[in-house]
Amino acid sequence: MTSGADGVESGDGRHRWRFSEHAKSVAAILTGLAALLIAVAGMITLLCSDPEGDPASAVTTTATATRPQRPPAAGGSGISSPAPRPSPTQVRTPTPAPLPQWQGDVQVNPLGYSLATIPPSPDQSGDPDISAAFDGTFFANLGAARWTEASAPSPQACATLIGAQNVRHMTAVPGDTYCIRVAHTAANPGNQYAAVLIVRQGRDATDFPYVRIHATVWPDQ
Repeated sequence: MTSGADGVESGDGRHRWRFSEHAKSVAAILTGLAALLIAVAGMITLLCSDPEGDPASAVTTTATATRPQRPPAAGGSGISSPAPRPSPTQVRTPTPAPLPQWQGDVQVNPLGYSLATIPPSPDQSGDPDISAAFDGTFFANLGAARWTEASAPSPQACATLIGAQNVRHMTAVPGDTYCIRVAHTAANPGNQYAAVLIVRQGRDATDFPYVRIHATVWPDQ
């Protein structure tokens, strides 16, 4: 049998054990309540920052709110019109040279040739457009100029060149091209030009000088 003292001691032990278990339960409940309060506080913070309850939209709203908006133009709908397209640049093509009225070879002697006739013919007026000289040169009564460009000359280009370098007495160099002004008559020179390529120059069987040319004669402008 257990004595009364042992029974009292045994009852105290059970009481202490129950108190300990109760304290543990209370501590667990308090810990859970603390965690719940923290979670509730976090939700309240999110709801305060975004009334609609969407954190992502709250961030987007904050970012877009700081971006200034341009007011629409007066009387407009607020939709900007596209910028006007620049007009294409017009490229001017050079005017093509007119077709020559005659083209071919002519052997010019000291009496000279008229290049205005079709075909060119020996001069009868005493003022030939081109004539050969004894020293390997030729004469152009209305003026001549050596063409040095790689492209073929045109009547407009010849007129400009002769206006700047008008020479009447030229050395006949085979392979060179010359612009020559052509006269209708001595009293009416007109505005006609020819391009003359020197083919060769020398003396014929009678010891007279000659200049063989390949002429391109344009009509009067």
